[in-house]
Amino acid sequence: MTGFVGPFVVAAVSERAGIWALSEPLVYRSGADLIEVPVGFKTDGASIPWFLTWLWPRWGWYVRPAILHDYLSRRVNT
Repeated sequence: MTGFVGPFVVAAVSERAGIWALSEPLVYRSGADLIEVPVGFKTDGASIPWFLTWLWPRWGWYVRPAILHDYLSRRVNT
């Protein structure tokens, strides 16, 4: 089975800046593999250019994959 497992819970770190942190781990299962984004990982949601946010807000059904993408990108680039 492939997909996200468990709850998706975030808490505002800086509402004005639009920064949020995971309050629960974000877990993705791909077959037998698990990827866990840890509690405290900070995000601004999906990386949508400001002039398109009227059409696609930063927070929508696509935010879990966006956070997983950001986490994996940071792991590779550090």
